[in-house]
Amino acid sequence: MTDFRYVLFTSYRKSGEAIATPVWIAELDSDGSSARRAGFTIAADSGKAKRLKHTARVTLQGCDVRGRPLPGATIISATAHLVHGPDCGPVNQAIKSKYGLQFQLVNLASGLSARIKRRPNPDTGVIVTF
Repeated sequence: MTDFRYVLFTSYRKSGEAIATPVWIAELDSDGSSARRAGFTIAADSGKAKRLKHTARVTLQGCDVRGRPLPGATIISATAHLVHGPDCGPVNQAIKSKYGLQFQLVNLASGLSARIKRRPNPDTGVIVTF
């Protein structure tokens, strides 16, 4: 799943409605189990963060930048949880390694936007286990 440039990340509202969003994703080191782990960064107040607070059930599928599933891309069931502050370090590093300058530019723009809007911009990430 981490070989794709974009992955369609689907999380669920309390009502059970599926909400799919394309995200960048990068593989993380194993936590000692046979499961694979990947991560991506998000805004702490995003809809994805709100949905993950009540259910860890998610799906992943390879997609294009607009969220259209790629032909033959399999849907994978997974679980996800939020990480904040220092726990988000490995996620930031993995995304930075995979996406390089593009990630740094997006991260800079997010930080500037947070300052202009006078909102805190704490590091928040999602770790997905599949």
